[in-house]
Amino acid sequence: MPLGVKTLCNDPGATTSCGGTHAAYHAQPTLRSILPFEVLDYVFRELTRSELIPVLCTNSVFHALSVRRVYHTIANLRPRDCILCLRSLDANPSLPPYLRALELNFSTRTPTGNMYHLVHRVLKRAVALHSLHIELPKSQSPVWILDDTPFALRKFTTSMQCKRSLANYLESQPSITELTLRGFQSDHGISTLPFFDTPPPHIEPPEERFCLGPTALPNLSVFNAIHAGPAVIASVVTGRPIRVVSIPLFPASAEEALNALQLGSCHLQRLSIISFDPDAPKFLFPEVARRFPQLEALHIVVLMASCTKEQLEASGPLLSRFKSLRYITFMAASSEGSTRNEECIIARQWHESCPTLQTIILPKGRVWFQGTDDWASLDD
Repeated sequence: MPLGVKTLCNDPGATTSCGGTHAAYHAQPTLRSILPFEVLDYVFRELTRSELIPVLCTNSVFHALSVRRVYHTIANLRPRDCILCLRSLDANPSLPPYLRALELNFSTRTPTGNMYHLVHRVLKRAVALHSLHIELPKSQSPVWILDDTPFALRKFTTSMQCKRSLANYLESQPSITELTLRGFQSDHGISTLPFFDTPPPHIEPPEERFCLGPTALPNLSVFNAIHAGPAVIASVVTGRPIRVVSIPLFPASAEEALNALQLGSCHLQRLSIISFDPDAPKFLFPEVARRFPQLEALHIVVLMASCTKEQLEASGPLLSRFKSLRYITFMAASSEGSTRNEECIIARQWHESCPTLQTIILPKGRVWFQGTDDWASLDD
């Protein structure tokens, strides 16, 4: 049993903080704690899963409290261990109600129908689940495993394909505040990029296209679109109070995707972009600054283009359009290495154009912040 837990049990030799022996300790020794259950539960939250296992076996009181912590969050399990855990949850109907966060990652396996039915049975009993993360093979999108589930999610991440069936489910979850869609769609040209292992392209019938109703997801504030194009982005953002967004930009649809972000009901505060457009260094800063001058944080990663020192210097004046920008990241391949002094000059120039900047990360990954007299790097 963890040392900290041992002290929670009555020990005839234990003393109070004042140095005296508590009267209760003169009674018959017992493993029952004198602390309220709420305090014990708070202590058990600090224990790791391996530390909780012996606590389960202490006595019935400790078991009842610690089992809630053991099954509170199920995440980072290998597929085999995940299946064993699901079988245990399925075999013990009293356990799924303890689930609050569940992560299932079978992206490197080929789940069978029986396994999906197992997941479905467990989800139907997880009445208090509020965070669900499901990663599956790209070719599989069994949205039916979410049918008739009783929980109200606040956070949802899935690799299921962005189709109407998934949109129908999202429309039944008004409590979601954070949504991450990792699935592919067929209308934004991602298949033109050879390094993406996408499903075979096909023409999607209108009735199967991802489309959210205007009253869906009324509380959504964080949206991450990993592979989605402008159509899905527009469908999710339109009319919703989204303040934090992460999107990809693909060739020929970058401007349309940025336009889609303007359809929300409030101003964006944080924007993260992963660009696959070779022309990104030439247009990203002016296009983002023109649309979202209220941003507080901007993070850009350019994967298919290099950026020169001259381009970074020329980007400085464009930052003057941002009125509240505090954090900026611009990562891209560099055809020429910049010295520390050159990066410091760039950071100084960017700050002169945008005085609200506090932290700057440039292509080499060096983090710059405003020191006492000048801009300083974490490498200093």
